[in-house]
Order: sequence, then C-alpha cells, then structure tokens
Amino acid sequence: MDASCTVDARRSDGATPLLLAAQQGHAEVVEVLLQCRAETGSANRRGETALLLAAQRGHKDAVRALLGAGADDLPRQDGATAVSLATQRDHLHVVLLLLDASTDKDKALRDFQALSRNDWLAAPALHFGRWHFNGFEIIAKLCVGVCRSIVPL
Repeated sequence: MDASCTVDARRSDGATPLLLAAQQGHAEVVEVLLQCRAETGSANRRGETALLLAAQRGHKDAVRALLGAGADDLPRQDGATAVSLATQRDHLHVVLLLLDASTDKDKALRDFQALSRNDWLAAPALHFGRWHFNGFEIIAKLCVGVCRSIVPL
C-alpha cells in the first residue's frame, strides 16, 4: 500500500475499506488492510464493525482473519452481535468459529441468547439455532464452556 494512503479513510456513511472488504467477504483484502494496521473496532454510522458485517454475511475467512487480529464482537447500536446475527442468518460455520474464539464463554452465551430485532425472532438465538439448523453442536459447545464454571454440589 502507498504510504500516503489513509487505511481508515471513511465514506459519508462511516464505512472504511476494512468494513467494505469484510462485508463483501474479500478475506485477502481484509488481511492486507489488517497488516497495514486498519482499526478493527471502527464502526459505520449504524454501529456495525468489520467482524459483525463479515459474520452477518457468513464470510468465514474474513471472520477468521479479523479474530486473528484481535477484533472484538462489539454490539451494534441495537445490541445485535456477530454471534446473534450469524445465528439468525443460519451461518453455523461462523457461529462455531466465533464461539471457539471466545475466551469469555459467559459473554458468548449472553450474545448467543440476545434477542433479535424482528418480532418473529424474539425468542433467544439459542432457540433459533435449534430450530433452523439443528444446532446441537452449538448447544454442546455452549454447555461445555458454561458447565466448566459450575461447581458440583
């Protein structure tokens, strides 16, 4: 990249090159921008980060690159997270990647159970995962992460 190029330049809607590359699933471009120290926590005017946009669209390689660069699953202005949006869109592979990468299993559980923005999806995302892609693997991963912290009687 040109040294005079501003890697975090913004459009009028707040989008940066990293946000656009992540949203479109251009993992190689995401990696180059991350090498140029693009800000992973930057959000557009709707509060959407690169991780959230990539997860929402099911772009596993872009999600993996962002997680590798230390991107956090920051909630959107309405409270939606990468985990909850990937769940709503049936991107099981991305949900599992996000849960595996989470060091805070309690936070992952809260994010996974976050309410959706649509009335018909107002049930927790855990139930949505169960009904829409037979999410037993997700439920098992959550139970393993949460149950480790439970002290037996």
